[in-house]
Amino acid sequence: MDDVRRILGYSGVILAQFIVIAWYIVVIVVLPH
Repeated sequence: MDDVRRILGYSGVILAQFIVIAWYIVVIVVLPH
């Protein structure tokens, strides 16, 4: 069960980083217009 928790936590970190990167892309694309 510890391995499952570690994998879920790791994928959660990746998901959070992806959301941050997506927000940066949205800001960079939308603000200049």
